[in-house]
Amino acid sequence: MIFMDFGKATMNKEKGQSLVEFSLFLILGFIALFPVFDVLLFAANIALAGIVSFNMSREASVFYAGDGSTCASIVLAAQDVTEPIGQADWQYSVTPCPDDPYWVTPAGKVSAIVTVTYDPMFIPGDPWLFEFVTKNTFQ
Repeated sequence: MIFMDFGKATMNKEKGQSLVEFSLFLILGFIALFPVFDVLLFAANIALAGIVSFNMSREASVFYAGDGSTCASIVLAAQDVTEPIGQADWQYSVTPCPDDPYWVTPAGKVSAIVTVTYDPMFIPGDPWLFEFVTKNTFQ
């Protein structure tokens, strides 16, 4: 009778130990997994910034000739279409950008720049910066 009680007590201790080990492993697994989300969100912002930069450059080189567009209207169109992913901030610019809305530039001479500033959520440190420049986009 004493032997059987001792066996039950040992089994309960093993169940408790495995529960504690599992919970510690689960917590450490989540801590190791969260920084991966920062890297993936930053990569998604870079990919999207490349697409936006290419489209801005193409629109600026194709549609500037005589339709009354300005650099500001191209940038506003890009801001309306896209939204940064996660804790990111984007800055858009198109060069050259004269004040004359009816300026004509040779195709392929326009540069579009999208600067991505990503503030990591789980990895401590300074914000990550990336600048995507698209030049010489032809019609």
